[in-house]
Amino acid sequence: MGVDRDRLRRLAKTRKWGAGLQSERGVTLIEVVISIAVLGIVAVAVMGYLRWSTTVFHDTDVRATAESVARTEMERIKGMQYVDEITSYNGTSSFSGFAITNTVASTTPGLQLITVTVVRSVDPVVGSRPVTVEGYKQKR
Repeated sequence: MGVDRDRLRRLAKTRKWGAGLQSERGVTLIEVVISIAVLGIVAVAVMGYLRWSTTVFHDTDVRATAESVARTEMERIKGMQYVDEITSYNGTSSFSGFAITNTVASTTPGLQLITVTVVRSVDPVVGSRPVTVEGYKQKR
């Protein structure tokens, strides 16, 4: 089985061995700078998203905690002895980082509308709103 030299010559002429390698010697400085710039833009976008998402999750957590504190305070007030003609029940619970207020409005004899408002007092979130829970207390 011999090597067909004519066939090898024709193959070398048609493929031009090594012609493609001469144009790809290495990476230029401009390509490196553009790559770094693109990576920087992507990194800034990702970091912005991470900051935004942690802020949203923190705000949601604070709001959920405030709602839980308000419901707990409402149940505490409902468990207290009924007092006629009162505007607020004393002895508000103490939850770290939250300010709690309650108001009482007598709607009909023997029935009071209790409103509990909870506000973040430590490190308030910008634009945060107070959480308000309403419930009724009945004279028994």
